Amino acid sequence: MVQGFQKSKELCYRRMQDPRNFAMVWVQDLLQEQKAVFGPDPRPYNLEDNRKALEAVVRYEFEQSMIHNQPAIEELFFPPSLQQIQHYL
Repeated sequence: MVQGFQKSKELCYRRMQDPRNFAMVWVQDLLQEQKAVFGPDPRPYNLEDNRKALEAVVRYEFEQSMIHNQPAIEELFFPPSLQQIQHYL
């Protein structure tokens, strides 16, 4: 399943390289700026690239008493699926 999402995202990024696919003339400038700020993949699917944001969410939820303990990020995922996600990406 993750492979399908990754492939779809790659096709979308490839399609976005053609300025004729957008109604705004200056969209390529915006995409270049986005790439400069966020890198080639602004929405990565792997755990390590998202770890900092996930840790912040868990910390905020704990601080606001929405959860009673702060689990490790790996505990939020079914362990075999984590291995597959990292392997495929």
